[in-house]
Amino acid sequence: KAGDGTEYVNLTTAGTLADSLTTGAIKAVISGPINGTDIKYLRKLINEGNLSSIDLTNATIKSGGIYYSTYKSIFNGIGTYAFYECSKLTSIILPNSITKINSNAFANSGLTGAFIPNTVTTVGGDAFAYCKSLNTVTVGSGVKSLAQGVFYSSPVKEAYVFAANPPSISAYLFSSSPVIHVYASS
Repeated sequence: KAGDGTEYVNLTTAGTLADSLTTGAIKAVISGPINGTDIKYLRKLINEGNLSSIDLTNATIKSGGIYYSTYKSIFNGIGTYAFYECSKLTSIILPNSITKINSNAFANSGLTGAFIPNTVTTVGGDAFAYCKSLNTVTVGSGVKSLAQGVFYSSPVKEAYVFAANPPSISAYLFSSSPVIHVYASS
């Protein structure tokens, strides 16, 4: 891909990512507070530019700022439709501080793998559905519930579940019949 490669951004104020991250970035490593305004900018760089990989390990998500239609970011969570239809997004590392992933957050994106952090307790319906390249998923130890169709119509081959007690699940979790790996003591 043409572009500027990896860019590192350390924000001190949510909503200011556009001032620090260039449109030529292929991978963005972002730390500090972000909100819906920043997510909207990331969506733009993915859909109109070269951005395909995001590392939010050391970021914190704050409430506010519209990122898609009328949706605003939620405190410590990935909001509904946050990266919906971002087909060029192939990789994202989520913040260690998030506690939920809302419905359709990554639906129809280009993700090849999904790692749900141990801090997440709930994953909303269709959160990772219709991801045509999604092959591997890891469900963190804190996940208590997976809503209907979380991975529906995604070609998941391997699923790793780290919860000692299996999360509650709803219908149509997978449509691909993956190998599900769990601890023997689970």
